[in-house]
Amino acid sequence: MKKVFLCVFVVLGVLTSCQGSVKQQTNSRDSVMSQADSVVVDSSVVVDEKMPPKSVDGLFDDFIYSFMTNRRFQMQRIDFPLPVSDARTGTKSYLQQKQWHYDRLYSTKQAYIVIYGHHNNTNLEKDTKLNRVVVEWINLNKKTVKQYDFQREEGIWKLKALRYEAVRQNANADFLNFYQRFAVDSAFQRRHVSQTVSFKTYDSDNFETVEGVVDVDQWFAFKPDLPHGVIANVNYGQQYRDNRERVMVISGLSNSMHSVLTFKKKNGSWILTKFEN
Repeated sequence: MKKVFLCVFVVLGVLTSCQGSVKQQTNSRDSVMSQADSVVVDSSVVVDEKMPPKSVDGLFDDFIYSFMTNRRFQMQRIDFPLPVSDARTGTKSYLQQKQWHYDRLYSTKQAYIVIYGHHNNTNLEKDTKLNRVVVEWINLNKKTVKQYDFQREEGIWKLKALRYEAVRQNANADFLNFYQRFAVDSAFQRRHVSQTVSFKTYDSDNFETVEGVVDVDQWFAFKPDLPHGVIANVNYGQQYRDNRERVMVISGLSNSMHSVLTFKKKNGSWILTKFEN
């Protein structure tokens, strides 16, 4: 492993050319309720009606892809009547099968995120023993969260419940309120980027890991597109007990984009301290 400090423009230049873009989706149709914080059906997304193999339940990521892109499979994997609760109003109800509308979740986006409380948790998505995953559809502008509660019983993944809450009621409320502005306000972003940001990438030409440091201006030149507006967060069971660190993984759905941003709380403010690609 070699250390490269201050000047990493060449590596980042190659890196940037390979990245996909993350488009903002101004989407608003709820698949189960008339809610503004919901998913729009994108007619450009091809729906695969071929039933997936039984092995689809091995990894949650394999299951959720089929759930999002296959109408018949989705209907089979919802536990009706589906409990629906709203923490904002304290109301509870049940959704019948005939009331369900096909929901593509985050398959309409080019990227989704996973927010971790610590670097030690970043391999949870590869755990074949997971029995519960919560997908969060977060509207940062309207401060609302829709949670899809998936559970695996007898080896079969199913959607077991829907929950609505305000961002302020979410375990990541403080970070989400910060990130909403960080993603779109360049002046605010500059104030919340460390003067030296640790950088790590893989040099495919030399088959080795490259580590170095970039300054604030270099971050702005080569940063990945940041999901904003309405974002999808997948919770594989990671805990958020420590409110001093957040690791955000940005993954592309139809491209090889994969970025890891590490934020740390310093003097009461979130600061970007590390960037991996």
